[in-house]
Amino acid sequence: MLCCCGGGGLLGFLGFRRGAEVDKEAKLFATPAVTAIGKDWSKEAMQKYAAPSFAPLLEQGQPDKYLVAWRKKLGSLRRLGEFTTKGLYFGSKNGLPPATRVSMTASATFEKGEGTVVVGVAKTDGKWGVENLDIQSDALLK
Repeated sequence: MLCCCGGGGLLGFLGFRRGAEVDKEAKLFATPAVTAIGKDWSKEAMQKYAAPSFAPLLEQGQPDKYLVAWRKKLGSLRRLGEFTTKGLYFGSKNGLPPATRVSMTASATFEKGEGTVVVGVAKTDGKWGVENLDIQSDALLK
C-alpha cells in the first residue's frame, strides 16, 4: 500500500511539473504571437502563428471578418497583460489531431479601448501555434 501511495505521489508531482513546463512554454509562445497579430490584425500575421488545425480556416477566409472588425473597432494592440492559464489539455479533442492545448486570457489595451484576449494555443509535432483567438471588448459593440 505504501508503495502505491508513494508512486501516486511521484506521478502527481511529475504531472504537476510537466504542466508547469507546458504552461511556461505556451505563454512564451502566445505573448509575442498575439502581440504580432494585434499590431495590425493582418491575415499574414495570423498565418505565421497559426496551428495546423487553424490553417484550413484561414485558407477558407473564416477569420477575415473578425480581423477586419478588430482592426476597425479596436485599432492596434498597445499593451498585452500577462496571460493567465484557464485550461490545459493533452491529447485529441473534438476531432482535432493529438496535441498539447492551453487556453489563456490576458487583459489588453487597444487604440480604441480596453478588453480581454482569449487565446488557445496548441503544440503539435513539437511546434506551438494559435488554434483560436477571440477578443472581448465593449469597443466591439460600438
